[in-house]
Amino acid sequence: MAIKDRTKSQVSRQSRRKGHEFMNWVAKALQSYWPKAERREQYRGGKRSCDVEQTPLWIECKRVARPPSENAITNFLLRATEERNIWERTDNRRPVVLIVRADRIPVRIYHEPGTLEKHPSVIKAGTLIKEYEKKEKEKRSGKKDS
Repeated sequence: MAIKDRTKSQVSRQSRRKGHEFMNWVAKALQSYWPKAERREQYRGGKRSCDVEQTPLWIECKRVARPPSENAITNFLLRATEERNIWERTDNRRPVVLIVRADRIPVRIYHEPGTLEKHPSVIKAGTLIKEYEKKEKEKRSGKKDS
């Protein structure tokens, strides 16, 4: 079926599926350090949650076709920060981390300014994701050689 043959709802469903698969991928990548990391439904009992829970970070995942512009990244981070500020207590706010994968481009990790100095867990998350991505790539290339 060519792309033009798909209905709008089919395209939306595929986009949502790709997003959920990416959130699961991120959660799995982080489980080596945070074993309880898991993808959550966005709204649970009227409360908004981040995409990957059970970590010390407010993680938002974006799966896109093309790399987002700087403006788009800034807007994603601002929106995520506003949502976090609404749903988390002032004394216990987790740093916002945006994890983006565009088609055929390595995963990119963005965060609020000043986050790295206060929260080294952001660096750990980035390292885990890069290592997991490398292992996945090696697995795929190994299968092709066999």
